Order: sequence, then C-alpha cells, then structure tokens
Amino acid sequence: MKKLLYFTAIAAALLAVSSCKEKPIDQPDVLPAPANAAYAKKMVLATSDLNIKSIEFTEGGRYIVAFLEVENFSAAPTKAVGGNLSYLTGIYTVSGNTYKLQGFGTVTIDGNTVTINPDNGPQIQTTFSDATENPGGDIYTTVARTWKVDNSRITVNADGHTVSVTKAGCDLPSVAAELVGKGVKINPDRVAGYVVKEVIFTKSKTFSVTFTGAEAFVGEFDLKADNTFSYDFEGNSGNDFFNASSNGSVNYVAEDQQLVFSVSAVLKNVDNTKTYSGTVTMYLSEVK
Repeated sequence: MKKLLYFTAIAAALLAVSSCKEKPIDQPDVLPAPANAAYAKKMVLATSDLNIKSIEFTEGGRYIVAFLEVENFSAAPTKAVGGNLSYLTGIYTVSGNTYKLQGFGTVTIDGNTVTINPDNGPQIQTTFSDATENPGGDIYTTVARTWKVDNSRITVNADGHTVSVTKAGCDLPSVAAELVGKGVKINPDRVAGYVVKEVIFTKSKTFSVTFTGAEAFVGEFDLKADNTFSYDFEGNSGNDFFNASSNGSVNYVAEDQQLVFSVSAVLKNVDNTKTYSGTVTMYLSEVK
C-alpha cells in the first residue's frame, strides 16, 4: 500500500510539472508592481510658463517632460524629430511630495497645484489636470515599465529575398551596415547614432524609445486584449526602423522574464526610389 501511495505521489508531481510546461508562455503574467508604480502620474499644465505642456512620471522611474518649444535647461530636451513638441527624459526620485528630476530640477505636487523649480530657469507655480490613466487588463500592468534591450532581430524583405540580422542590444547603425553587406540597398545614414538605450511604456499609454547617441522618440500607444500593439510618435521622420507610426505585438515570456516587442518597419532604399517592408523585434528585460 505504501508503494502504491508513493508511486501515486510521483505521478501527481510529474503531471503538475507537465501542466506547467504546457501553459502558453506568450500569455502575459502579472508581474510585481515596479518600485515607482505608486508615484506614476501624468499632468497637463494649465499654463504654458516655461513652455511646458505636460510632465509624466512613469511606473519605471523615468520622467518625460513635453515642451512646446525647446528650452535651454541644464540638460537639453530630447526633441521628437519633425514634431510640434520636444521632450526631456531622465530618472526621477521622490522625497515626500517632491520629485527630483535628474538633469532638470524639482517638481512639487500639492493637490492639483504644482511648483516647478528648474536647475536653470525661473520657478513657476500653476495648476494641472490629471491625465493619468489606469486601463484594465493584466497586459498593461505587465508592460508599464522601463526596459532594456537584451537582443534584437531585424528582418527585411528586399528584392525578392528575406534577410535577417540578429544582434546583442539594438545597435541600428550596426544592423544597417550588416544589411547593406548582405545586399539590402538601404541608406545607413538614416539610422546614424540610433543605438537603443531604453524602451518605456506607461499605463497612461505613453511610449518612448531612448537612444545613446540620438534624440528620443516619444508618442502614444494602444494595446489590445490579444496583445496587438500600435503606436504613433510625435514626429520621427528620420528613422526607418521606427517609423512615425506602426503596428505590431507585445508578449511577456514568463520563463525567460522577457518582453518580446515586435513592430513593422518600412525602409527606404539608398536613392529613395523604392521601399522595403521589414520587422523589428526586440527582446527586453526590466530595468530595476
């Protein structure tokens, strides 16, 4: 009888393991809330003093300040190419109701009043409307973080051939050079300096890609229940791999602890006489 119980226990354990492995790994798991989730907020200012339209504090510990015009603060705003807004992004910390924005200054919130004190510039006090969103669905809870690129795969359909490049990180100049070496006639100058540093999603549906050697792209995104994804950047006319708008998908792979982010791309050939369709896929891990 003891042997029968023993073998029954083993069978049950094996069945449990088998059931775990059969779980679809591309379905989003609800991750623990990021450390800064409680401080996440998006404010649209009532006045345009300092030329600031909005300030957002992300779940992943980053701030995004949207300017109506470029201002000369201690760290120059990162512009959205060709757009009507300019942006300053960076890391923030919180003490009480005051946010310290690295490279900018401080922002203190009291009710619906905000006091902005730049490192270089006059202090202002104004009111704001709260534009913070909290869309339902586990997928938003999963993706609303700051991510770094572990590796990437870019696939291009050019002149009847499909060419793929896989790289550590997401170094677009290096990708472009390798594509050219494989016979894809694109212009590498259109991605000069675009090495992806971070990818940011927020529950307020802000999407940002920051680079180590070029201006950040900032815009809005929408995420459906089936994990299909679309975005529109403010501007961005100068980068083929991240077009001004695109569609794709986002999935969290639990066993690898990676977010798989994939969007369509349209690449121009070297003399702008034709375009090639492509896909940019990035495998992301959370920045903690």
